[in-house]
Amino acid sequence: MRYYFSIAINLDEILMSSDFEKKIIGKLNHCYQNTDSKFKVIFWHENLKESEIKKFIKRNDEYLFKWGTDFTKKINNAWFIINKPETNKGTYRYYYSGTIANGIDEYMTIISHIKNRGNNYDKGRSR
Repeated sequence: MRYYFSIAINLDEILMSSDFEKKIIGKLNHCYQNTDSKFKVIFWHENLKESEIKKFIKRNDEYLFKWGTDFTKKINNAWFIINKPETNKGTYRYYYSGTIANGIDEYMTIISHIKNRGNNYDKGRSR
């Protein structure tokens, strides 16, 4: 089984403005580049129409297919969830309560820590 550093994000919030959407897509692409292809995005939604989701996919298909993405109404499982406290759903390893942009920054902090810990561990083992 392949291990992913999956991140679950509310798509309803991303689609509130096109500038915000572009900012989040850029941040997510940065995450992909720093996770050694172990990256997956789970977009969950509550109040979107199928047509809105299809338009989002069409605008961002070059990234979505590269990353590996799921679209769902209910989060079952994710490594890292960014969510509002009142909508806490799903099982997770890490949880961030706050804005999506800040949550992605926190996700990258954890990824960096894991990568550094692994590098230090490998260096220590080779002595």
